[in-house]
Parts: sequence; structure tokens; C-alpha cells
Amino acid sequence: MCVMESALQGLRAIEFGEGEGLALAGRYLAELGVEVIKVEGPKGDGLRRIPPVLKPSKDGEVGTSYLFEMLNVGKRSITLDVRKMEDNDKLIKLIESADFFIEAHQRLDTVVELGLDYPTISEMCPELIYTSISGFGVNSAYANKPWSDIAIQARGGSMYMMGYESDPPTKSGASYSEYVLALDAALGSVMAYYSRLDSGEGQLVEVSAMDSFDFTNGNTWQWMLAKGTRPLRSGTSHPTSTPYGVFPTKDGYIATGVSGNPQWALMCKCMNREDLIDDPRTAEVYDRINNYQDFTNQQVIDWMADKTNEELVPMLTEYKLAAGSVNYIDQVVNDEQLIGRGMITKFATDEGEVYLPGSMFSLSETPGVVRGPAPKFAEAKAEDFFGNHVPVVPAEKHPKRPGEGPLSGLNVLNFGRYLAAPLLGVYLAAYGANVVKVEPPAGDAITLQPPYVEGGTRNYIFHLLDAGMGCMSLNLAHEDAQQIVHDLVKSTFDVVIENNSTSVMTKYHCTYRELKEENPALIYASLSGYGQTGPKSHLLAMDQQVQCESGLLSLSGWEKGKFTRTADSFSDTVTPRVAMIGILSALCYRRKTGKGQYMDAAMQDVDTFLTYSAWPAWFTEGKVLSHYGNTYPFAVAYNGYHALDDMVVIGVMSDDQWLALLDVMGPAADGLRAVIEKPSDRFAHREMIDDAIGSWVADKKAQDVADLCDEHGVPAAVPVDLVAHLNDEAFADREMHLEFIHPIPGLGPVYTLNTPVKLSKTPGRVKKPAPELGEDTGKILIGMMGKSQEEFSRLRNENAVL
Repeated sequence: MCVMESALQGLRAIEFGEGEGLALAGRYLAELGVEVIKVEGPKGDGLRRIPPVLKPSKDGEVGTSYLFEMLNVGKRSITLDVRKMEDNDKLIKLIESADFFIEAHQRLDTVVELGLDYPTISEMCPELIYTSISGFGVNSAYANKPWSDIAIQARGGSMYMMGYESDPPTKSGASYSEYVLALDAALGSVMAYYSRLDSGEGQLVEVSAMDSFDFTNGNTWQWMLAKGTRPLRSGTSHPTSTPYGVFPTKDGYIATGVSGNPQWALMCKCMNREDLIDDPRTAEVYDRINNYQDFTNQQVIDWMADKTNEELVPMLTEYKLAAGSVNYIDQVVNDEQLIGRGMITKFATDEGEVYLPGSMFSLSETPGVVRGPAPKFAEAKAEDFFGNHVPVVPAEKHPKRPGEGPLSGLNVLNFGRYLAAPLLGVYLAAYGANVVKVEPPAGDAITLQPPYVEGGTRNYIFHLLDAGMGCMSLNLAHEDAQQIVHDLVKSTFDVVIENNSTSVMTKYHCTYRELKEENPALIYASLSGYGQTGPKSHLLAMDQQVQCESGLLSLSGWEKGKFTRTADSFSDTVTPRVAMIGILSALCYRRKTGKGQYMDAAMQDVDTFLTYSAWPAWFTEGKVLSHYGNTYPFAVAYNGYHALDDMVVIGVMSDDQWLALLDVMGPAADGLRAVIEKPSDRFAHREMIDDAIGSWVADKKAQDVADLCDEHGVPAAVPVDLVAHLNDEAFADREMHLEFIHPIPGLGPVYTLNTPVKLSKTPGRVKKPAPELGEDTGKILIGMMGKSQEEFSRLRNENAVL
């Protein structure tokens, strides 16, 4: 067996704190080769006690749970009581030996009280990368409010985007904000390390669940920014596309949809209903969405009614339309595509086999590796790690100049379209890379759909997904345009990103295999629905279809048949984070070896990982968990409760928070105290607890309940819609919402998203609005490549460039 090198091999991280987000961030770094030392308190990480428990704690021995095993593979474990001076000193000594210190606590002042805050630690360890994970961010008005995923979703506006108008505010089934928070924490840590390879300096990486959540939901902002209102809640339909959604079939449900008139024509041909192509009710996107949505969808429903999923998926894919079945966890873990890509893996432990999601970081030279199993409690001592590691810093230090991002000097060609790859370009550009979007002469199709920016012909989503980039327009069907790409890669560009179907880059002779001949150090990232390998790799994909096939859709909502998406274009907005972590780790590896490599990021891999909350019940009990509503399998006293005037959500995630909630409830909790002796026993009494909390809040105002819980350290919130969230002062504090005056006269102000990862010394920021089509073509061809004006004119006349 060939053992491949890891991109971040030889680095050390100390993981200190609590929560799923922290554990996941540490796991991602471990997959990339970092030695991750998990610091647990005397009772062990609280995740060890969440059912199903594989080994209970007894006789002074700390046990483990299925959840802990999934989130902590590849780590080491030590135990310290850091409130004791001796153990605090040991932790500081460990930190001095590390490259990364990653911490997460409910209250930001916890690390200050322990003398482990960034200002204190950075004085001792100036080269340390200190990653701080929180709910709302250090400068937010909510900085010290308790938080959990349901509270973030409630405050972030998404509970009024999911489900249907007849439903109560509804959260995503999976722990959505913890997941994207973990990815951003890992991303920021690796990016700060890449910056340290030049500067030799450490810095603070600050990420919050709310910022990460907001960035993921930004696709929906286009509607609010253009219309001033939130889109109506409509389950699986989409405010800018029709038909689009999950449709019933003879034996199940299928997700499919179209984007624009050309795809609608293909759908009509597939249904043998070409009469609908020119039907005045359905011929144009605007009418299908705004005037005849029900009529249009009904045509699809009627056509599918007497056909099985097995019949329909091949029919639709033959016409190059995305289509996929709604899967549940029992189907997901047996999916040949996922098994072939290593996304269903297992480890033998003393308590039996544990199945868990594999690594999403598919790199050709330094792939992510799940090294397991998870550590036993206190399997090592702090002293075992003293004196055997020195942080990696460069011999010659070249600090970044003010205003330079960690990726300054990096040149990126972005062949992305629709959402995923363009959003990856926004990320790279915000942190200093020179990113050039390559568009066909007609432009990226998704940017031409309504709603438009006032005075412009490009829509809001274009301004969200292309901000900060340049743009050149090439007709890649022309040989001269293909040669331009090869010449740019050979002379100037370090990274290529694309999210086309597998045949497109082959057709245009711009594959990784072909371009690396021009530049062996090239890093090339492909983002796709199913990845570049496996039986589904050739299929087209859209966000909702992938949510269905990965099982993610099955976790949200209230009942089968009444499906709801996980946010808006979740797969499209999270996959770029995975790809960026891969690109950053590949850049670090290139610094050591000079070698480039290929990154294969698959939306289905990304969505499948987030279904981990349904894995323990299936693999331990054969139970299919689905449609969580506002509950969560790994938490109790976690739901939406109807108060006198509104709903209030309460999200208890720890034993301490449970005890605090009992105190808040006072005499109303006497019945619970009589039955539940230990905090961990609450999981056996979910229904009784929900009934007791429901009775307690019923005669109170929702905000009063939320405020009372906040005061006692219990995560709680009253759900708000997107408009209220964007007008919240605490949101404004984080500068996640930027306004630009576009250089084109009359276009009006343009709003876009800022980045969620805050770096103290090399901060990222979206620096300019999205470009006009082809605005940099001449600049690149003449100014960068040295072509004459005559040659540029010839290329334009021959329609090779715009």
C-alpha cells in the first residue's frame, strides 16, 4: 500500500474547549496531517456523554459515545484541570510547542479568566496561530450570549425561510451553523499558517457561528436586497426558478428543476410537451415564476405521476437535466458513489465497529485521511508532548505590507459558473488573490436572471458571487482562446478553478492533465455535484438534487412528502469552503515540494458529511431518523415552544446548560427534577421535558423567556425574519454586509457579503463590486501578455474574445 504524504504533516494543534464545531475543526486539521492534541477536563468532553453511549462512564473511568468517536478521529487526548495552576502551566507549555491553538467557549471571557486569551498568549508565542471560535464574535453586541445551532438559526433569519408559510418557524434538521463554523475555523487556521510561511508571524483567527451562517445564507439576500422583503416560504421551490423542487412520482420523490429558458425547452422535450415552449404562460422565466408557477409545476407533476424514479432519472439526465431521488440514511450509507469515494468508512474500537463520514479533502498528492479511531480519555499525559516539537517558521521572514492579504501575489483563473466556483473566487479574492473570472461572450447564464440591480442587466446574485474579481471573456470553442488559457497558466497563473460538467474542460483542452504540462506547479480545483470519480461522476447536479441524494433533505421539515431545503443553495455555498481548504493545503505543500496537484470537491460528499446526526441511530439500532422539525438527536430541551405572543427556541447542548434551565424554570421544573436524577438522564425523557417547557412558556412573552434564559447561560432566541436580522445592530457590528457605489453611472448602490473569517494581521475583505462582462480582457491580453492592439482587435473580430 502506498502511503501518501499529508499537506500539513509536522504541525501541531492544541484543541481546547467545547462543542461540535470545535471538534469538527480539529478533525479537519487532523485529516490534513496536523497532530491534534485534545485537552479534556477531568470529567471528559461533554460529547462523550451524548447518546447513543458506546461505553458509559463508571467507577471513575470516562466512557465514550458514538458522536465523540465520529468527531474526534485522528486526535490524541490529555486531561487537565486548567483552573489549577499546575495544570494551567502545563497547558501553556503545550501551547508554546504548538503551531495552532484552537479554542471555543460559550463565554468569551473564559479564556481571559484562565490567562489563555490571545493578547496574553501571543506575547509568549508570537508565531502561534490562535483560532477563536464563538457564537457571535468578539465585537458583537451579543458577544457573551449563550448560543447553540437553533439559536443561531433563529437570530439569523433562516427559520422564516425554511418550510412553508403554514408551518411554525422551522430550522434546518442538521447542525448547520456548527458545520460551516468548523469549516471556516479550519480554513482560517490553514490560511494563517500559509501567511506565516512568509512572515514568520502568528495571528488571531476569529470565526463566529453567526458570521459563518450569514455567509452561507447570502444567496437569499438577493431577494431581500432587491425587493425589500423576504421570499415566501415554499418548501423546495426557488424564488428565481420554475419548475424547481421535489416532485412526487409513482414510487417516491424526485428533485429536478431548470435554470433559464434553454433548460425549460429541454424539460418540455423530455416530457414530450414541446407545446409549452411557446405557450405564453410558460415561455418566459418571469411568467413561469410570478404568474404561472402552480400551472408550470402541475405539468411536471402530471407527467411524473405514472412513472417510477428508476424510469425518470435516466430520462431527465438524457436531456442534460439534473435529477435525483430523495434518500434517507439507510439508502445513503449504501450509495455506491459515496462508498467508492471513501465517504462511508469505519473503524474497530473496543466497543465495536464505528461507521463515520470519510474525508472530503480529495487531493491528488496529499488527500485528507481519516486516521482513527478516536482517542481514549486521557490516553496520554501533557508531559508526553513536552520538548518534542518546535513550531515551523521560515528562516527568512517577509512580513506582509499593510493591506496585503495572506494570498497576495496569487493569480487565479476562475472558470466557474452558477454558484459554487464563483463563490470560491470571492473568497480567494477577498484574501488578496488576483482572481480573474473567465466568462463566455454571452456571460454566466445565472447572472442574467431576475431580480436585477437597479439600473443594471445583471442580477443581485451576480454581485454577491462575483464581487472582488476581474473578468475576461473568452470563447473557448475557438482555438486561439484555448491557447490564451495555456499561455496564461504557463506564464502567470498559479491556480485554476472550475465547476463545469466533466466533459466541458476536456472539450476545450483545458483539463488539469493538459494545463499541468504548461505549469507542473499548477493547483487545479474542480467542484462538481458528485466528484470526478464513481458511477455518478458524469451526471449534472443542482443544489437541491444533491441535498436529496445525500440524505440532507430528509433531516429537515416535519413530515415525508412535505420537504424543505436546508437553507438556500446550501451545497453550492459550503462546497467552496471545502475546496478552499484543499487549495490552501495544496499551496502549503507546494511551498515544501514545488509540486502542484488536483483538488476534487464534490457537493454530495459535503452534504453527506452533515448527515452525521442520523448515523448513530442507524448503525446502533437500525433506526432511520428523519424530519427533525425543531429538535436535534444530540440535544434535549432543544425545540421551538409557543409562548403567549410568539415562538421562542431553547437549545440546551450541555449538562451545565440543563441545570441552568432547571433553575430558570423554578417550581415549573419540580416534576423534571423528581424523575431526572443526572443531567445525562434527560435524553430518555425528551417528550416529558418538551411538555414541561411548553407549559412553562405558554403564559409568558417569548422575548421575556429568551432574555431570562440568556441571563442564566441557556441558549434561547425569538426567531426573526431576514429583514429584521439584517437591521440588527449586532449584525452591523460584524461588517458582513457591504455597500459599494458601482463605477457604472446610474447603476445605484450595490450590496454584497463580506467574508466570515477574521484575521488580525492579514485581514480579508471584499474590496470592489463585481466586474462588467469582459472588462479586463484587453488589460490582460495587452498589458499582461504583451499582445498588440492589432492582435487584440483580430481576436475580437474572430469572436475568440470579447
